[in-house]
Amino acid sequence: MQINLKGIFLSDLHRVQLHINLDLLYQNIQKMSLRVAPTLLMPVLKANAYGMGAVEIGRFLSSKGVKTTGVADIREALELSPYFDEIHILGDVFDKELAVAQENNFVCPITSFSRIKDWYKIVKNNKQKLKIQINLDTGMGQLGLKPIEIYEKWELLKNNENIEVVGLYSHFTNGDFLNDPHSRMQLKLFKEVLAFFLDKKIILKNTHIGNSSAINFMPDSYQGFSHVRTGINIYGVQSEITARENYLKPVLNLQSKIINIKNLTKGDTVGYQKTYKLTENKKVATIPFGYADGMPFGAKENGRVLIGGSFCNILGRVSMDYITVDVTQLREVVIEDIVTLIGKDGKNEVTVEDWARWKQSIPYDVICSLDRPRIYKNYR
Repeated sequence: MQINLKGIFLSDLHRVQLHINLDLLYQNIQKMSLRVAPTLLMPVLKANAYGMGAVEIGRFLSSKGVKTTGVADIREALELSPYFDEIHILGDVFDKELAVAQENNFVCPITSFSRIKDWYKIVKNNKQKLKIQINLDTGMGQLGLKPIEIYEKWELLKNNENIEVVGLYSHFTNGDFLNDPHSRMQLKLFKEVLAFFLDKKIILKNTHIGNSSAINFMPDSYQGFSHVRTGINIYGVQSEITARENYLKPVLNLQSKIINIKNLTKGDTVGYQKTYKLTENKKVATIPFGYADGMPFGAKENGRVLIGGSFCNILGRVSMDYITVDVTQLREVVIEDIVTLIGKDGKNEVTVEDWARWKQSIPYDVICSLDRPRIYKNYR
């Protein structure tokens, strides 16, 4: 909703904007779909679509014919229910949430045999069956049934008048590592449990263990299965460990503007605790974007932004609300010039992966922290 303040819209007052190119996003979806075919691609829109706006992204994907998504919990599933025919809850659900999940035909996870008998009782009198899929713990250790548990108690997972078992899924622990032996072990376990169910004449239509990184370099993690999940690849962002795959295009562009410019002389310091001392005269610009906005504090060492297509180094510590950058080399620079914090400007680019290095973290952490006003470009 836009609020007009004497001719100025509230959205115009934001000093930072995150642009999301939906055309490029859908191109990434198409390219991954072709890569994994005939396996189906399942976009995962948990955590507010990794901070990119679940409703907006979900509505867009639905308009392009995408019918299935994965989420973390029932709140997210309800939020996206108008846009998808099938929603997989990949985390867990509480007993009190089952009725709502059943009414909305969500696919729920089974993560514990200690709860399944209670579930049979809870959904006993509901009109339609509760769809469940088995979360197999192949090494993650957080949620899910161990293979040995399934072998011993599999009869509890038979379909009955109240529950329909529709799938088996798992999660890689080291999915970002090429030819990782632990991932190979997990895939082997997954296939063994799937074969066990087939031997027991239990047909599971939904089977998936592959994720974004596996799409890039572990094709046997999705070949022969019904789905492969993808989240961060949608945005053209990849694990720093994984070699960048050029078939995916970054869709994010985070921008701010210069709010102040000043000339500093040799010996002056910049920022808290005077950690940066000028060894020569410099022109510096201040940008209204700091660690409160998601800027990695570690960018104080080697961070940079783009102004007019040129890299400008961050000087001194990152503040809560501001960073200061070196613009000495720029011929022309004025207040309100556009500053690209993430994205391309001319031939140069600052990536989410760059931010992850500065933050000594992972790209997932970076984009989930970008709680900024979002502008969806090329929305059709």
